[in-house]
Amino acid sequence: EIITYVVEKIDGVDKVLKVFTEKYIDGMRIEMDLQIVFGKNIQSISKNVQNATIHSIDTMTGINLFGIDINITSIIKKD
Repeated sequence: EIITYVVEKIDGVDKVLKVFTEKYIDGMRIEMDLQIVFGKNIQSISKNVQNATIHSIDTMTGINLFGIDINITSIIKKD
């Protein structure tokens, strides 16, 4: 829920479709499927999503993150 809340506020992200987590003894790895807005820079969106996710998880939970994989699974055109 933290990830969805934070990521959906990022410019260019329409919605978070799925979030997968792999839990380990000393941290976790995150994979997420996103729907983005047509015409936005995918690389910039991905970097902003990674930075926001790292910051929010670290600040709110203190859990170590071993990686964040972002899959752009859908692009939507908004008027």
